[in-house]
Amino acid sequence: MHVLADVRYALRSLARAPGFTVVAVLTLALGVGANTAIFSVVEAVLLRPLPFPNPERLTLIWGANSRTGRSEVPFSQPDFGDLRAGVRTFDSMGAMVLGRFTLAGKPEPELVQGAYATAGFFSTLGLSPASGQLFSPRDDERGGPLSRCSATACGRVASQRIPPSSAARSS
Repeated sequence: MHVLADVRYALRSLARAPGFTVVAVLTLALGVGANTAIFSVVEAVLLRPLPFPNPERLTLIWGANSRTGRSEVPFSQPDFGDLRAGVRTFDSMGAMVLGRFTLAGKPEPELVQGAYATAGFFSTLGLSPASGQLFSPRDDERGGPLSRCSATACGRVASQRIPPSSAARSS
């Protein structure tokens, strides 16, 4: 019975001070909205597992620049080749770097977002193409054939927001 009286008293007090009521409701709404947004980001980035087979076996490797003191620097192609040749603790390794490409063949060329990827990138993530074939090791050779992966085939990977760097699958 006391609770009902307390609720009525609170409602009467809020009705007597509409300015305070508006500020209190907006403050609560802002707090709930901010908490919801933060939890959504944390859940998507930290709590939800990666959408690949055996995500616990994937490792992200970054380079470091000792001159500038920066860490989380993408590997250059020669450095990645040396790393891949020298490391024996991973089953496979792949690398990708985001880039922009000019898509020609239409009346007007179009600038599109894309990525450079090594031959082992998709297989390291455990992905297979819906049709056709993935890159071969020959595609990684300097002066080798130019290969591409269409947006529909690569869209699944791009939509996962993989940071530009190297991925490795541990044994």
